[in-house]
Amino acid sequence: MILFRPLALGLFGLAGLGVLWPGCDGGAFAQTARDESVQARPRPDYDPDGIYFNDLIDGLGRVIGVVPRDRPRSDATSTVVIFPTLTLGSYYDDNVLRTASNPRGDFVQTARAALDMSSDRDTHGFELGGYGEVGYFSRLVSENYHQFGGYAGAFLVPSDESRLNLRLSDDRLREPREDTGGAVGQVRPTVYHLLTASVSGQYKDADWLLAPSGVLKTYTYQPNAPVLIGSEYDRDEYTGTFRVGHTVSEGSAVFIEPQVNTRSYHEAVSPVDGLRHDSSGYQIIGGAHFDFSSVTYAELGAGWLQQHYEDPAFKTLSGPALLATATWNPRDWITVTLDAGRQVNEAVIPGVSGIETTSVTGALDYELDYNWLANFNLGYTTAGYRGSSAASGPERSDTILRYSLGTRYFVARGASLALNWVGYDRSSNVASADLRYNQYIVSVVLQW
Repeated sequence: MILFRPLALGLFGLAGLGVLWPGCDGGAFAQTARDESVQARPRPDYDPDGIYFNDLIDGLGRVIGVVPRDRPRSDATSTVVIFPTLTLGSYYDDNVLRTASNPRGDFVQTARAALDMSSDRDTHGFELGGYGEVGYFSRLVSENYHQFGGYAGAFLVPSDESRLNLRLSDDRLREPREDTGGAVGQVRPTVYHLLTASVSGQYKDADWLLAPSGVLKTYTYQPNAPVLIGSEYDRDEYTGTFRVGHTVSEGSAVFIEPQVNTRSYHEAVSPVDGLRHDSSGYQIIGGAHFDFSSVTYAELGAGWLQQHYEDPAFKTLSGPALLATATWNPRDWITVTLDAGRQVNEAVIPGVSGIETTSVTGALDYELDYNWLANFNLGYTTAGYRGSSAASGPERSDTILRYSLGTRYFVARGASLALNWVGYDRSSNVASADLRYNQYIVSVVLQW
């Protein structure tokens, strides 16, 4: 058994890459480098088998006597597979309330149960599932939380060149304290419901890709005074995207992707800051797509974005748009990934129109052994909080450093143990927004 493989990365240069399209194998689109990454590649000895629906019904029938116990089992296979998952965890957080000073730490016990069902035929299929998650703090019990959600989706393949996807999900989630700006003023977790509906289509042949898509997100917040008074952040976000790509050569392509959005708040005027937060915007990106067999995948694009706000007190936000993502497998046991982007996000903070965010994240995944993985992640983000022109003082500007180190050990089929350390370091020109915390996490995952 090889415990540690030599860390020999070899040489890599962009000069030998060429330009690729969303996955090309003689004109077909795939993302083989991502599929073969350390984290994503199949592990037949440890991946869960799932429970076939036919087998489940047959077994239940034999238990309750509907099906004779001595009847031979059918060899017919079902395309419907069920995957139950149970995750049990415990972690220590050294700054639970996310304060700039006098942090308070606590131990947290977590449990998450999920059930996923899917069917995958050549011409159509569906997915259906749900989950529930709880977290219980040892001392700061006001931070206890419950999250749950469900989803349903389907796909249709009318022809060899076309595909249609639909998906609907509904989740009850908690807003991270570091995003609300509530600090010690927030006496309990901020909870919201997120309803997401998406539809996408795709036409692809040896030369062209046409991929329209639309997403609707509806946010509904529960009152959590004094951080949230009521429905001031309830909103609908519509986003439409249309990517057009053209193959340049085998395994290479260029693309252009225009996108439009509308963000409509349920309260025409916020009862907290007296401002209208509705906005609309666009983004257009052009770039190139790279996919080199099982070794390298990359997509690089740049363009322009703009977000215009209805309230004259909020200035229009505009600037360069950025899209970059890459996966590199220099060896079978090593994966290096990189993601970068620039966008304008909504903010759950009074008086703020949006957050101009630029981020870069890198990760190294290392296979210590076939059933033992290690990973390191490092992310850097700059966030500019844009607000009313009538506000006094400088606009808030943050730099955020995220880092994590972890390992996962596959004990048996469908069973794994994970250890992780997560760090967060935010520096701001507003002293009260400075924030640091660490989490030390252990978890057990059981899948069937």
